[in-house]
Amino acid sequence: MACDNTGLTGGKYCTSGNPEGVPTGIAFAKTSFEMTATSFLLEATLTAAVKAENFFPINGKNLFKGFENNNAESLIHEFGNRSRSFMDQKVLRFIVILDPNEEQEKQLKKFHNSNHEVYLFYDTIIRGRTPDSGVTIKGLRTTGIYVETGDFNMPDGTKGTMRIMVDLLTEKDKSEYGYSREIAWDLFTLDGLTEVDLEQVGTPTATEIVIDVYSESNGNQTAIEGLVAADFAIVGTGTISSVTEVSGRYTLVTVGLINGDTIDLVAPASISVADYFIKSSGVLTVAGIA
Repeated sequence: MACDNTGLTGGKYCTSGNPEGVPTGIAFAKTSFEMTATSFLLEATLTAAVKAENFFPINGKNLFKGFENNNAESLIHEFGNRSRSFMDQKVLRFIVILDPNEEQEKQLKKFHNSNHEVYLFYDTIIRGRTPDSGVTIKGLRTTGIYVETGDFNMPDGTKGTMRIMVDLLTEKDKSEYGYSREIAWDLFTLDGLTEVDLEQVGTPTATEIVIDVYSESNGNQTAIEGLVAADFAIVGTGTISSVTEVSGRYTLVTVGLINGDTIDLVAPASISVADYFIKSSGVLTVAGIA
């Protein structure tokens, strides 16, 4: 058995040093989610993964505020004769510091104690791992994701933030299996899904119902504009003939609408506006038809 294994250390024909810098965002991903090396580079791949709820970016300068190493260092035994023995490799752990709004904090808490894999973002570079030498791309495996409750803002000007602590399964996912590539599109445009509400306005009839569609955080509502008839679905006896909209208020012309019918948005991947990353918080149940 060879005990003098060597690695190839040349740097003349490749970029010197580590070009990645400090992470500017992360994404959690379901353990079943994977990409090919080609699709890994495409905005459409990750956009579809977000809308299918397989990929959850925590991204953007308004949310992602910092990154800290929190490693458990390598375990080395020192003998009395000043020799030493390497016993175990360091455990890679890190902390991300966030400034979420009220609704984001609620959603981020859902990742606490989950077993998602994680990708790291570096402006124009995405880092994951490859278990099969570049054929399949997956996230770095984790043994712990711990989401702390956010702090309050303080009178002395200290800004309250929220921290997520991530423990990686093995340092090999970064070293031996690490896979990072530069992308040609703007990574900061990749958003996570936002939960939106549907609210009935006024008294409906069998032929018309008015609905507000909005997101809400910290008591402020943001209207969701630009939806069309195909973005709504009715379960029950009613059907939709047409939809008109003014500033996020939608008038649905219907046929045969009755109390108890439910109205909802279609799945995120089917929303007509391609750059809308929205998901309904739940169905609206029609009530009040005389």
